[in-house]
Order: sequence, then C-alpha cells, then structure tokens
Amino acid sequence: MNIDIRLPIGAMFSLMGFLLIFFGFSTADNSQMYKNCMGINANIWWGIVLIIFGLIMYFFGRRAHKSTQLQSVKMSAPAEFTKETVNLEDGRNLIYYNFSENESVKKEN
Repeated sequence: MNIDIRLPIGAMFSLMGFLLIFFGFSTADNSQMYKNCMGINANIWWGIVLIIFGLIMYFFGRRAHKSTQLQSVKMSAPAEFTKETVNLEDGRNLIYYNFSENESVKKEN
C-alpha cells in the first residue's frame, strides 16, 4: 500500500477543525463558556487553524503522490542506447553503453 502519511493526517485535522467550528457556532450564544478567554470564541478560531493546517498537509501529500507517479512513469520508459566495444591489449573487451540521457555505463568482459 503506497499512501503518504500526510493524507490521513490532513483529513484528520480538517475533520477536527470542522467539528470545532460546528461546536463553536452551536455554543456561540453561551457567553459564560467564553468568559475565561476574554469573550473570544476560541473554538471557531482554532477550528479555522486546524482546517488550514489539514488542507496544507493534504495538498502536500497529494503533490508528493503525483510526483511519485510521474517518476515511476519516467523510470519505466525504455531507454535507448548505443553499444560500443573496445578491444584491450590483454584480450579483454570493454563495452560502453551510451544511454539517451547522456549517461555512460561501463561493463568489462
């Protein structure tokens, strides 16, 4: 299973943010509850913070997943190469494989 940990973390934080916002709106008329935090409805504000953080985590998880898919497609493409053989003085052959990405691999027989 190929899942990035940021995807479930982003979903969890977003869900918790929505729950906090819902709770904040459902208790908004209870001024006694928010007396300790100077009358500010902290549930709504922290719910917004959690949603933003969750969406950022989810976005970066999706972006990493897409780039991983692109790399696997790029890696699975067949490489074109040319083969060049050089005869050495001691009777061995040196084979050069020149790939299309300008990478050379040496193999000695």
